[in-house]
Amino acid sequence: QRDSPLASLARRTMTLLEADISDFALYPGITDPLGFVSAPIIREDGHRVGILLLQIDTKEIFDIIRDYEGLGHSDNVVVGTLTPEGIKIAAPLRTRGDSSFKLVIKPGDSYGVGIQNAMKGNPGEGEVISILRRSVLASWIYVPSFRWGISIQQDTEEAMAMVGEQRLAILGVVCIILTPILLIA
Repeated sequence: QRDSPLASLARRTMTLLEADISDFALYPGITDPLGFVSAPIIREDGHRVGILLLQIDTKEIFDIIRDYEGLGHSDNVVVGTLTPEGIKIAAPLRTRGDSSFKLVIKPGDSYGVGIQNAMKGNPGEGEVISILRRSVLASWIYVPSFRWGISIQQDTEEAMAMVGEQRLAILGVVCIILTPILLIA
């Protein structure tokens, strides 16, 4: 396809004469998104000979994104990429394994605010409405090399419950420390 991310990558590489990474996309007959890396092949006399294209192992990248160790039960790592239709979710969500390149957020929607801000290049954090239309605490950033926005999100209720548990733990430690002091005094 002439307008596929792979074709665009080849054109950019041969025009700019530098290595580049394609956008990740679904291709006909393949269930998982594919990404490619390229580099121009140039002879010593400066003439362009061709292009080296390698497929990126997206499974390894998505395994890193889906590593939820240290996160709560409701957390999501949302990865988005800008397409003509809007911001497409590029990696499967924790609660929706089939979401890769199937969920689209339109710029200006009242939900998916974290990923929208990331795609605008505005890093930040705060309480926002997630793409699943729930209140979440989120942090977001734009990753220029992949042209991705990434938003790490945790359900607000779960985050606040953790704060309550920490308060109780601190109160317990304070009581343990103060009890002997008060008995001695």
